[in-house]
Amino acid sequence: MRTVLILGGIVMLGSGTAMADIVGTNIGHSAGLGDPYIFGTSAGMGMTGIPVDLLVTDANGQTYAFTTNFDEILPGVTDSGWWSDTAMNVDNNPNFIVSQGSPDNHNDYFTFNMSQNAISAAIASAALSIPTNYGCSPEPTCETSGLPVTYFVGSVSVSAAILAHKSASPNVTIYNDLRTADYGAISIQNLAAYANPMVITLDSKAITDLNSVRNTSQYFSVGGTLAPIPEPASPLLVGAVLLGLAALTRWRR
Repeated sequence: MRTVLILGGIVMLGSGTAMADIVGTNIGHSAGLGDPYIFGTSAGMGMTGIPVDLLVTDANGQTYAFTTNFDEILPGVTDSGWWSDTAMNVDNNPNFIVSQGSPDNHNDYFTFNMSQNAISAAIASAALSIPTNYGCSPEPTCETSGLPVTYFVGSVSVSAAILAHKSASPNVTIYNDLRTADYGAISIQNLAAYANPMVITLDSKAITDLNSVRNTSQYFSVGGTLAPIPEPASPLLVGAVLLGLAALTRWRR
């Protein structure tokens, strides 16, 4: 029994150290933000949203920009936002925070009307361009916590009209729909790598889906979700575990 307790204490020490970045205090932010989080101050309720761009390049090398503030589904509300499995939201909140952990999780989305540009040839590549300078201070620590993390983007099956009515959050089905993560990802290791804008190259699945709605009046939505990058065990932690095991061996002898 004593052996189990000692080993349990060593394991708990390891867990507490390795998970330090995903247990946050949300200092300087309202209650409800999970930790880690990014895009924390990307606009508040009733404020003008931060436009996010979808950049596509066709087979002829021509580049086109689609933006979330074109043909807004809800007038005056940029076509971006977040959904949670536990937290409430409102329709006129354009904030697109992504978070993971206690007390609430958030996944975000961006919607683009594909009639904004007439594309002359098949789409060959695409990228999501997300501004990260929102005028908060100090920038960007006021909108980011718990790095390093990986931000994943992916396809969305829920209609753009349903996504726009965020007052239906919390909604587990929509929250999970924004976790598909099949379009690409970007690793954010530190604040220096938190570039403005953050450009995420979309993969072949996204290109196929974009070409299916090219030159139509349909909406194209991208969902985003977050995952922490596991931290390597520190030398101090490894040393503590080895000392504990050595002490346990001597005690048993």
